[in-house]
Amino acid sequence: MAGTPGRVGVRVAFLLVFAFSIVSLICYGLRTEMYPALTMPPFPGHPLEGSTVTQRMKPSFVAHFRDGTSETVSYEKVTPARENGLPTVFPEGLLDHERATDPRTRRWLDARMTHLYPSKDVRSVTIQFTDVKYDISTHMESTKVVDAIEVNLQGAG
Repeated sequence: MAGTPGRVGVRVAFLLVFAFSIVSLICYGLRTEMYPALTMPPFPGHPLEGSTVTQRMKPSFVAHFRDGTSETVSYEKVTPARENGLPTVFPEGLLDHERATDPRTRRWLDARMTHLYPSKDVRSVTIQFTDVKYDISTHMESTKVVDAIEVNLQGAG
């Protein structure tokens, strides 16, 4: 019982698919990753370390006035958002001490502080960068200032 040529073709196709499946399973057992192009690369800087999530916060600003008082000002208040909701200055630009103390940055900060505090004389601004750690297991949150840059505004404008 030989069968018709159409049936033979179907049987051969089935056997080829079956054989390919067997070979693929054997190869899978021998190799650690069968299709490496389909996997995602590892992402460095993942915020979860053990049971603690660490988040780098936006900078905050501390305005120091001539009379000796100071006031903390939020990042959003100093850097107003544009029409699309994004801030006009990205926090990464302030991380670098050289950029943060550049004369152009000093003039911009002086203008922003004059706008925010028209009746006060701001002599300097401290830019603080804070890490927030949240322990998932204990539900405890802690904050720590990890970097601070003092920007003298005297003679900036």
